[in-house]
Amino acid sequence: AAYAMIVNKGNLVIKDSVGTGKISYEDITPYTSDPGWASNTIRNEGTLTILGGTIENMTSEAVMNYGYPHAIDAYQGSVTNIYGGTIASLNYDCIRMFCNSETLATEVNIYGGNIINRVTFQNPNNNTHAAGYGILNITGGNFTTTDGVGANVRLLNFSKDASNMKATVSGGKFDKGIAVQNYTG
Repeated sequence: AAYAMIVNKGNLVIKDSVGTGKISYEDITPYTSDPGWASNTIRNEGTLTILGGTIENMTSEAVMNYGYPHAIDAYQGSVTNIYGGTIASLNYDCIRMFCNSETLATEVNIYGGNIINRVTFQNPNNNTHAAGYGILNITGGNFTTTDGVGANVRLLNFSKDASNMKATVSGGKFDKGIAVQNYTG
């Protein structure tokens, strides 16, 4: 298993001038040990801008590990801007925001596009650290899910508090809405 098909540490812009462009990844290695948690299509550690095309992760439920992998895995200090196109995952989370830094924000801005399956805003500090720093802004987009996914956006907190997790939703169309899961105890 690979950690990610593409690791962005710079400034990556994805656009689809033809109309049928697709970046697709499928991990076919059954999960037997932790390869670094996930087999993502794109791990973003820089600035990622999606203007068009499709970014998908087609890893089956039989292979995936604890709801991983993701089409886009956004890490601390990264900025992900989605203006159009399709971001899709066969199972669970198509976009994960991993907010485990007390100083570097993980930022995801969704202005449009088709988001298929869940966006998870995750504060993973396990009650031992200050809250991770993350910013999620949704002003547009069409959010849909498959049958096994219960919400379009999930705010997932494992830290002592969620004070540094800032989520603003001012637009978009959602078929299942927003869920909050708080595991601070």
